[in-house]
Amino acid sequence: MIAELAPMALAAGEEEYDASQFAAAACADGGRIRVPHGTGRVLVSGLPDSPVPVGLLYLLPPVRLITAHRDLGSAAQARLAAGLCEIELVAVAAPARRTGVGSALLEAAHALAADDHVRVLLAKVAAQDFPVLRWWRHRGYTLARPGQDVRLHLQPPITCHDGYRLAVHPLTGTVTEDRLLHVRPGKNP
Repeated sequence: MIAELAPMALAAGEEEYDASQFAAAACADGGRIRVPHGTGRVLVSGLPDSPVPVGLLYLLPPVRLITAHRDLGSAAQARLAAGLCEIELVAVAAPARRTGVGSALLEAAHALAADDHVRVLLAKVAAQDFPVLRWWRHRGYTLARPGQDVRLHLQPPITCHDGYRLAVHPLTGTVTEDRLLHVRPGKNP
């Protein structure tokens, strides 16, 4: 079922993914996938009366962001990998939407991130996908305006371009806005 759910979210990505390879990797080690700078986690969820998964969430270190900051050195990259997590994809099968499956997956991702002492969660969202933007906002995420710099106070500012917006959520800390969106993580949970 992961191979059926993954393309729903992966199709929106910038790169071509092979959903069957993703599904095989996700099932090989209890949902853990080795990626640069750490480990990705695949979470699946079903409905109470069904053994079939209907939802999928993929949580991992923000590989592209960390790699883009190689000029900071490997120790700084390791700190970024420890403090940040990206929700790369969330997918819920059409018949299971509006049942709380996506929200339950997001809550589980927050719990895993807190257990791993992650300080900030990020999600890259298509700028014109208003229902999805609204979904993130209703779950406590702050959305950067298109092209707006986001200062994580862990590293230099980052900007999401190419028709995407960045959704940010500190597990502890605050988000404020002037020209930049400032994310000030609190202490590790």
